[in-house]
Amino acid sequence: AVVSTQSTGGSNTIVMEDTHDYYNSRVIANSSAWMEINPNKTDLDQTAIHEGLSSKFRYAYNIKLPFTFPFYGLPLETITPTTGGFIFVGELIHSQLTETQYIAPLMAEFDPSLGDNSYVFYYMTDDVVVVQWDRVIVHSQSDPAGINNKEFTFQVQLYKSGDIVFSYK
Repeated sequence: AVVSTQSTGGSNTIVMEDTHDYYNSRVIANSSAWMEINPNKTDLDQTAIHEGLSSKFRYAYNIKLPFTFPFYGLPLETITPTTGGFIFVGELIHSQLTETQYIAPLMAEFDPSLGDNSYVFYYMTDDVVVVQWDRVIVHSQSDPAGINNKEFTFQVQLYKSGDIVFSYK
């Protein structure tokens, strides 16, 4: 692993790079990689709030991609975002999604139905698909009164080139 520190605008950015047989990874702290797609915070007109993903526990939904996404040499035409903080990329939806092919920016038993402001959004262009889990709550750690719930906001960006970007707020 190569680790370097860069100073930009008064803040330090830590970059760690690692080369693997099938992929390269880069971790960047203080990054501007976040792409805001929450329709309450942006003017993007193609952002979709998926009602099922935003209101159910243990739910998944197929989305047809606007491009073919190369995933470990496999051309993907569809992805299946889930409430669990991951995207299933296999051929067949089944009860064991977490034991097969997936892209997971933050995998847990998230339950969007626990929060009035918990949503799963997605946004698509000809070059990128973004799935954002916004203010989601872990099912087993929820406060019945809803007062002390820890909320998580994160996203995955899938680029036509095959690049995958995980971003966290």
